[in-house]
Amino acid sequence: MPNPATTPTSTEDALAIARSFVDAFNAGDTARIGALFDADGEFHFPRNAPVRGADAVSGFFKMAGEKFFKKMALTPRDTFGSGGRVLMQWTNESPTHFGWTYRNRGAFVFTIEDGKIRTLEEYLDTLQVVPLFKEAGLGDF
Repeated sequence: MPNPATTPTSTEDALAIARSFVDAFNAGDTARIGALFDADGEFHFPRNAPVRGADAVSGFFKMAGEKFFKKMALTPRDTFGSGGRVLMQWTNESPTHFGWTYRNRGAFVFTIEDGKIRTLEEYLDTLQVVPLFKEAGLGDF
């Protein structure tokens, strides 16, 4: 729920920030990802506790690049916005460090306040994530 003490974010600005996130994600620019988040922002990844704080979110994506992916290849499909909320459906076909391509579909739900990502919720097919964790030696997902 948006914080009433924040400045409302226009749909146009929210959509631009969501697109900037995807650009940074695909470039592997984790510092830029962190800069897009509010200092107390959160990333919600399925079956895990929320990742809290811009530095921790940046670190999460850095770990994903180092452990899993040679290059990130997320493609937005449909994107819808209303005020500071954005829903983005995507496909991901990223080459892994394990010699195969990770393929998945999902959606991001962004909540953007004062020009920063306050929350990013990811929804995806978790069965597609299991092989990544196993091959990286991180156990069961």
